[in-house]
Order: sequence, then structure tokens, then C-alpha cells
Amino acid sequence: TRFAIDGIALIVAKQSSDTLITVNEVYDIMRGTSKSNKQLVFDNAYSSTIRYFIDSAGVSQLPDKGVYTLETTNDVIKFVAENNNYIGVLGVNWLVGEAKDSSPYLKDIKTLAVKNLPGKKHAEAYYQPTQQNLIDGKYPFLRNVYIINGEGKNGLGTGFANWLASPRGQLIVLKSGLGPHEIAEREFNWKNK
Repeated sequence: TRFAIDGIALIVAKQSSDTLITVNEVYDIMRGTSKSNKQLVFDNAYSSTIRYFIDSAGVSQLPDKGVYTLETTNDVIKFVAENNNYIGVLGVNWLVGEAKDSSPYLKDIKTLAVKNLPGKKHAEAYYQPTQQNLIDGKYPFLRNVYIINGEGKNGLGTGFANWLASPRGQLIVLKSGLGPHEIAEREFNWKNK
């Protein structure tokens, strides 16, 4: 059952002149065919973000230069804030809400707007990794988050899965910086006194 939509944000140093990038440019860096001096920095060599880009770009191994890994997401944020021509790759939930308190370097970075591949849905413009763009499917680097119920009967796991899909669970997903699978409708009754 899908219960959330995650996005992968691309960040650069605040003083960088870059504000836009295309999916093709990112894939070219991953393939080692980029003509620019841009380089990608991931949190670690075994993270789900690097796996996402390896699969999406269709590469079997990382190029010798242009793609680097560090230890943690905080290391990526710090490194990108202190170095130009590097693009950090991290989950969007690191950029919203209470996660902003986790790194003092967040004030020294900015996110890039991304344009999808030609012919793909919403490929006409560049989109920031905002929650609304995740929910609308406009931002190209999206990942669906699923809960897998292997219980085989109704029990605690099924109850938790149902709760995650409920309006209250979806509100928690929204507050965490991810895109909820479904936003509950809110009805208001206005009364004039």
C-alpha cells in the first residue's frame, strides 16, 4: 500500500549561480558523459538515493569522476555549502520542518529546480521539490513509499497500515516533509451570526 511520496532534492551552495538543472544533465553526470564541471555528492555508496539514480540513469557502475559519496546526509550538506560546482543529493524531508534544526549549514545551501525529460509529463517547466509538486507529480525525482503487509491476517501490522493510510496518518506524513498518498478533504460550514 502506498502511503507517501518522497522526493530527492538537488542542492548547491547558496553563492552558486546555478538555479536550474535538467534530468538529462543529472543522468549525464551519472554516466560520466557530462561536459560540465558539475559533480554529484551522495550521502553514502549504499544509500537508496544513489541506487535510485543508478537505476534511473541506466548505469551499471559509477564513473571514475563526477560522482562522489560521503558518510552522512549532514556531511553532504556541509560539503556542498563549502564547495562550489558540487550538487548534493538528499531526501526532501531534510529541507523542511524540524529537520532544518539538524544541520547548521542548511542556511548556506539552496535547492535546484529540475526539468523532466522531453516527452515526459510536466516536462514543460522547471520544478522545485516542494510538497505540492511531489503530490502533483510535477517534480521528476519522485519515489513512492509503500508499506508491505506480510502478516497474512488482520493484526497489529494491518492496523498500523490502515492507520498510516487514514487522514491522521497522512497528516503526519505531510508534516514530516513527504507528500501524502491522499489528502483528506476538509469541509467547512460557515454560519453567519
